[in-house]
Amino acid sequence: MKDDFDFFHSDMSRLGEATTIKFTGVNPRGLDDYEVRTATFTERFAIYLGPDGKIVAVGFYPPVPLLSQP
Repeated sequence: MKDDFDFFHSDMSRLGEATTIKFTGVNPRGLDDYEVRTATFTERFAIYLGPDGKIVAVGFYPPVPLLSQP
């Protein structure tokens, strides 16, 4: 999984520095959903934990640009 996390870190860093990270609940497939907000985007992702509590899979939803403030 470490190689995967290196990829995810590079992928997420393109959106800028995270300002907030919020747990949004458990989705219907049993994955823990989170929302990361940066200055310009909101990115949701899901994590699946195995029985040992270790991360088995991570999935990202498409990033949503934040509306610019006038």
